[in-house]
Amino acid sequence: MKKTIFGLTAVTALIIASCSKSDNGGDSREKMIQGKWTPSSTKVYVIDRSLNTSNTTYPAVHAGDYWDFRGDGKLYTYETGPNGDRSYDTLPYKLGNPWLIIDGDTMSVGALTKDSLVVELHEGTATQDWFTTFTLKK
Repeated sequence: MKKTIFGLTAVTALIIASCSKSDNGGDSREKMIQGKWTPSSTKVYVIDRSLNTSNTTYPAVHAGDYWDFRGDGKLYTYETGPNGDRSYDTLPYKLGNPWLIIDGDTMSVGALTKDSLVVELHEGTATQDWFTTFTLKK
């Protein structure tokens, strides 16, 4: 009888431990985002309430640009600006569910897989809203 109770207790403990690990998902998302990502597209959607208009643009992505998420909470970027100027930057980041904060800017995470990352940044004023969607590939 004691062996049966001990066996049931051990099995129950294993089931509970495995459920809590699979429900967490935080570690796997953190590991999934780490590494070097290459921008594949950028979409900017602007709503202008004062003019009652909207506009969508697709800024160019440039070869060699990257976002490199590291395990120490830092994001290293290399990006080409609209005038062709190139810049390196190091920014703090924090990944949550379903958001990503980069240097204080909160973005919603649309997709995060081992080889695809889609995030959207929403910014706005009293008369305009900007929605910038970044699609990146590993």
